[in-house]
Amino acid sequence: MDAKCTELKNANIIEPSRSSKYAMNSTMPAKKGPDGNWTDRRFCQDAPALNSATRPDLHRPPLPEDLFQQIGPAKWLTKMDCRAAFLQIPLAAEHRERTSFWWRRELMQYRRLVYGLRNATSHFQRVMDFHIRQHGLQDCVCCYVDDLLVYSNSEEEHLQHLRQVLEMLRAINIRLHPEKTLVAGHSVEFLGFMVSADGMSPTQARVAAYLALAPPTSLSSLRTLLGSFCYYRRLVHHYADLTAPLTALTKKSVVWRADTWGPEHQAVLDKLKRIYTTEGLVLRRVRRDRPLILHTDFSGVGISGVLGQLDDESREYMCAAVSRSLNVHERQYSALDG
Repeated sequence: MDAKCTELKNANIIEPSRSSKYAMNSTMPAKKGPDGNWTDRRFCQDAPALNSATRPDLHRPPLPEDLFQQIGPAKWLTKMDCRAAFLQIPLAAEHRERTSFWWRRELMQYRRLVYGLRNATSHFQRVMDFHIRQHGLQDCVCCYVDDLLVYSNSEEEHLQHLRQVLEMLRAINIRLHPEKTLVAGHSVEFLGFMVSADGMSPTQARVAAYLALAPPTSLSSLRTLLGSFCYYRRLVHHYADLTAPLTALTKKSVVWRADTWGPEHQAVLDKLKRIYTTEGLVLRRVRRDRPLILHTDFSGVGISGVLGQLDDESREYMCAAVSRSLNVHERQYSALDG
């Protein structure tokens, strides 16, 4: 932490402060390094007092599902990562004292946008959305906070789009992280998915992690396990029905003991691991020139829906999958009411 503060001071990102009204605590949560592993640390602030006094900014990042549909069947993809993104946005001088924090018994304040502020993500997203529209690039680049994805249908078009995006970033003084940038690929990792012209699928790192999953030994580890599977639930038919036996173990009435995890739960875990690690697990994009096929299902456990289309060989593929479990009252409905 001391080394990071020294780096920020030398870069003129922090400066001495005279106010301690909202003096914040410093934290260093884990973040992904250039190799994609959680080996790095991000210096940010814990600001409960300032955040509670801040009016929420309702400008939110787009839904990942919308971005994947926006990319469409593009064959050329470039992933860009804004380096220390928030720290590239200047703070007005009259507001800097609100970002004060203690370091070496000295009160410091930020000259740039701070990681940990309530509206930092919303503001950065607004800045990027505004400039993308201003430069007319909304049809060739999508942005999720500090992650950019440039997409094109041809190599020539992609080079033109890259030039335009880089010119925009230079104009607004946003720098990229070279080690986290992949230029002109046909398949790139974006928002935790492998994205290509075929659609979206789990990353190799996630697949390896699923294969290595061990049975949970506590309620906490079970929730972690369910959370990891939930990230890709949109790729799985009847996800809520499938995971119902595991979800039931998270109820308050369940007391976790050595024999709580039984063979029926292990069978569900094994099935989930097979589904998530099967080659070819892909969620394809909707083609607007083809009819849509909608499947719905109501069971005594959950409700689900699958949106599909037919390929050139009349084989059905999945474009979207949704599901949720039923509460105790909904489980009493008849099939007609459901």
